[in-house]
Amino acid sequence: MSFPPSLDDVQSLIAETAGADTSATGPVLQALGQFLQIARSPDAAALQPGEVTELGDYALQLLQSLALQARDTPRSWGPAAVAVADWVMQRGGRVQTLEPVVDALAELANRTREPDRLAEITDFMERLTGACAQSVRADLELSNPGRPWRILHLNRAITATRSLDPERMVRAFDALTHALPHDAPEFFHQGMGEMERLGYPEPVRRVMADYHRRWTRPKTN
Repeated sequence: MSFPPSLDDVQSLIAETAGADTSATGPVLQALGQFLQIARSPDAAALQPGEVTELGDYALQLLQSLALQARDTPRSWGPAAVAVADWVMQRGGRVQTLEPVVDALAELANRTREPDRLAEITDFMERLTGACAQSVRADLELSNPGRPWRILHLNRAITATRSLDPERMVRAFDALTHALPHDAPEFFHQGMGEMERLGYPEPVRRVMADYHRRWTRPKTN
């Protein structure tokens, strides 16, 4: 499957699932199919950004429901969530239901080893951070360490590092320190440990060391 996945991939996942026991998922799959009919129709080009946001959010909530129901099966709805998010972003909408997209990107990055593909995933995460709805960007649930906005920034920084691209690292680290300043010192402390443990190339180590110095240096009066 190419990256990012397309709505055609969502259709394929629906077709693969249609032959299984759909007593629980049938209505959800039907609703997801209706989303695809609208999103893939010629009329979709006339949708306003607010309509794209609303339609995409509806589809992402459906996919989140399917993912919960499919936890004990080998089938993953993650690629479909990424495809829907990409559709929303391409049409100027905002991503409101972030969790299934973040989970899918984390799963994909964790099983990816090629720096070029990791760079593609990092770039998608960068687009996603810029396309999140204001309700997500407000980051009001600070007491919840598992909130998707936080996980997205941490995973983007990790994936950028694994892509071995210093420029992507700088952009991801700057976004992380802006969005999650309280998480930054521990992130860069752990990052320096990974530099030593995994033997990252010198250009990557220099970027990590620079941010580590800036964010873990003791404060002076």
